[in-house]
Amino acid sequence: MSRRVRFFSVMPVDMRPIGITSSSGDNLDDMPDKMTKKARKLTRKGWTFRFARTEKDKNKAVELFRTVDGIAGNAVFDGDILVAESPHHSIAGAALLGSWEDANGLRHCLVRVLAVAPDKQGKGVGTALLWATHAAARGIEVFGGCSAANEGFYRAAGCEIRTDLGNGMVSSNPLYNRWFVLP
Repeated sequence: MSRRVRFFSVMPVDMRPIGITSSSGDNLDDMPDKMTKKARKLTRKGWTFRFARTEKDKNKAVELFRTVDGIAGNAVFDGDILVAESPHHSIAGAALLGSWEDANGLRHCLVRVLAVAPDKQGKGVGTALLWATHAAARGIEVFGGCSAANEGFYRAAGCEIRTDLGNGMVSSNPLYNRWFVLP
């Protein structure tokens, strides 16, 4: 039996910043209460979370993926790239997303890579980027591979940790033997 999969983009056509970003910093309804404080602080300081618009944005994100996650030089980064941009217009975090609709009509959004510049780690950028992904996915379940080393980060960000997604997906990477899921 052949299963058809249809890929789609979670990137909005109008390219506005993602839902958790606003000039007043008060549009954080989808974030868990314990994470709101850090995200609010970032947005009040002028951080934005948006899709990469230019080749320069994409190249900076790819540089982060390679530097922070040690991804090989010949890797292909196809998919939507969401970036965390500082008030000084520096991209300090990025998430590579893959989205598809399965044969049953269910939509999925996979965080393929999440990277934050070393000098910005521990400041809420990664957590805010995850929840910006959740906002961009507009109701589609967001998940990704999780290593034992990163499980604490994903739990603190409000994610559930699962060994089985219940849909037959299995991680082919032994380092990422579990999944994080944004509720």
